[in-house]
Formats: sequence, C-alpha cells, structure tokens
Amino acid sequence: MLRDFCDLDGYDAAASDESVLSHSQALYSAALAGKDDIMVGRYVAACRHYANHVLPRLISGPALAGGVSEIHSNADKIAKSTALAELRRGSTKGTAERTSGDGGDVLLRDLLVAEASTGIHGLPDAADQSAAMGALWSRRGINMRGAGLHAKYYELLVGNPECRNDAGATMRAAFEASHARYVGWFGRSSFGLATRSMHGWDRLCQRPRIGSADGVGDEDIMRGWTSMAFEVVRRMRETQAALNLEDTRKSI
Repeated sequence: MLRDFCDLDGYDAAASDESVLSHSQALYSAALAGKDDIMVGRYVAACRHYANHVLPRLISGPALAGGVSEIHSNADKIAKSTALAELRRGSTKGTAERTSGDGGDVLLRDLLVAEASTGIHGLPDAADQSAAMGALWSRRGINMRGAGLHAKYYELLVGNPECRNDAGATMRAAFEASHARYVGWFGRSSFGLATRSMHGWDRLCQRPRIGSADGVGDEDIMRGWTSMAFEVVRRMRETQAALNLEDTRKSI
C-alpha cells in the first residue's frame, strides 16, 4: 500500500538526498507569500505530496486510505475554486486579479474574497464544496500533525523511552489538544483507529526516507517541519478569521 500511494505523482524519495519530511517542509515553505499570505497552487501541491509520501510512512492499514482521501478531497476543493477564480480573472476586476507575482499563483486571501463575493456561503457557515472549507480542514489537519510532531520532539528531548515507542498515543494527545472540538463521533473513532496502527517512533524513522538516512538529525527534521506547520496554520487561521470564514461546526 505504501508503494501504491507513493507512485501517484512520480516523486522518487529514494533518489532524493532529503528525507521525505524535509522535502515536505520545503514544499510548504515555498507556499508562503510575504508576511501573512499563502500561494494557493503551491499549498495544494504540498498537501498532495504529504498525502502521497509522508502519511503512508506514518500509518498503515485501512485507515491510511481514509486519511489520504481526506487530504486530497480538501485540496480538490481549493483547486476547483482556484480554477474558477482564474477563469473569472480576465473579466472581473478587484481582489481576485492580484497574484503572488510568481507563476501567477493566486493568493489565499484573494481567492477567499473572490469566492465569498459569489454568494456561495451562508455565513457564518462556509459552503461545503468551497475553497474556504477545504482550507479550513486542511489547515486543521496540519495543525494537528504539527502539534503531534512538536510533542514528539519534546519527548525526544527529555529522553522518555516509553514515549518514543508510542507515536500513536502522542498523536491522539495532539488531536485532543488541537482538533477534537471540531470533530464528531465518527471522525474521532476513525482517527483513533488510524493512530492505533502507528508503530513506535524509532521504528517509524526507519521507514524509507521519513527521517535522515542514518537517524542523525531526526530531531532537527521534526523541529523544522513543526515550525513550518505552525507558520502555515497561523497565516491561514488569521486570514480566514479576518474574512469571517472560521466555521466552528463539528464534522460527523
């Protein structure tokens, strides 16, 4: 199943000098625009890479397909809305027309403003099939995973051997702290199932290219990804809150 997902987009982890997690960090970092915005096309690409190459190295079994599908579903919502905004750009003046200046990539704030101007949302609730909803839930997923890696990094620093062997418990704690209030019974149960298929952190780092080749610097890799994750989350949260698109309803 790992190979099934990792062959989706032609990225060859074995041919790269970077760990998969380091490459993921670089992709998300490349999506940062200015001091407070996100380049949507690059963000979507980073999400898809995470789904195809990082997540399959963290969890396995039936829960993996659900996690990958959810990430791609949120990315699809953003990409579809971006395509519509680009179609309107030639005839519509205003915020949707301003781009990042790098490859014509639409900025998140501009996309959300343009989307809201169509009347798609029933504020304060965002439409389900919208970039706002895709951004909201993909952002929450990044926050939860970043919190999990942050917690694991701290545990490695303090040298708790029991924590090193239970990555699933760490991710469940991160879920409760960062994500659970937005998720209903079904989602909570599914996440619990997924994390119970995780191996100990030491064993996870031995999977192909999740950490460094020899285990040296794995803590720095985790710290780097976590720092990037929280910066992406901050920008997206502040943007959506400023536009009254911080939908607080629970999922199923």
